[in-house]
Amino acid sequence: MACVSDRPNCGVERALNPLNEIVSLVTFIASLVGIIVAIYGLLGWIKISSSGVVLVNGIAVGAGFGAGLIAGFVAAVATFVLIAHYGADRCTQGTGESECLAGVVIGLENSFSSTWDELFPWRAMHDRVDIVVKSFYWQVLEASDAYVFCTAEEMPEKSEIARCYFYDRRVCAASQGAATGAAIGAVIGIVVAAFIAAALCVTIVLCVLGLILASAAASAIVFAGAAIGGQIAKGFSTDDDPSAEGQTIQVGSLVTVHGPIQNREDDSNANVVYWADSAQFHGTSMSPQPFTYCDINDELAEDGCRRVPVIE
Repeated sequence: MACVSDRPNCGVERALNPLNEIVSLVTFIASLVGIIVAIYGLLGWIKISSSGVVLVNGIAVGAGFGAGLIAGFVAAVATFVLIAHYGADRCTQGTGESECLAGVVIGLENSFSSTWDELFPWRAMHDRVDIVVKSFYWQVLEASDAYVFCTAEEMPEKSEIARCYFYDRRVCAASQGAATGAAIGAVIGIVVAAFIAAALCVTIVLCVLGLILASAAASAIVFAGAAIGGQIAKGFSTDDDPSAEGQTIQVGSLVTVHGPIQNREDDSNANVVYWADSAQFHGTSMSPQPFTYCDINDELAEDGCRRVPVIE
């Protein structure tokens, strides 16, 4: 076995990518501001009797309806932005430097492989191929102190795993369909939110409760529209299986994968191939399982990555 003296740099955490946290924070603030503005506008326009009951007249009802429109609009837009954010991520290839990795496939995870993917189709990920890479490529996975996935073997057989995503048209179709469904749902949700708020605005307490329910209803309708739109679009799309030179990639396949490297929060801040530009098939491994880089270093001595010639 061609084990090396270097130890794989497994599980070295790095600071989380703040992008998702920023999106969540902005969404929360936008929702909070919307509710505050709605309550402020409501309190400024309605009339309250000495008993604390809102006078149900044209002004009061109109104020409740308007407040519901504001709350529903903010909630619907915030929900739509969240769904669109996932869609933009799923349908934009990584912009990192193109790299080449080679090794043996130890696992595959197809898109829409879980119930959550079916319920929230805009969150589904492209087909993922997990590869035990040759030790020569460890530096690619470890760059910038990224998190590194490794096998459970003891040293010196412990091996680094590269996650390589292969584009699946169904994922982008579902994301785009979800965005369309969410936009339609947003219009419906805003109107429903307005009527909910108007119906409940008979006391201050009920008005506040009505605004909360209106916001929740608007978001729920947007999510429902996204789920329906995503499923419809996915149904009209094509399922792409990961392949290399016409060969369907399976566990045990010896492959070379070319594509941009991207550090992704969804993958514990690991450096992954997102998406693969191309892949080469080198046959099926004859090495015993569980696979280790020690065997693959020898078995796949000649892979499809270019080498800088050694000058002697």
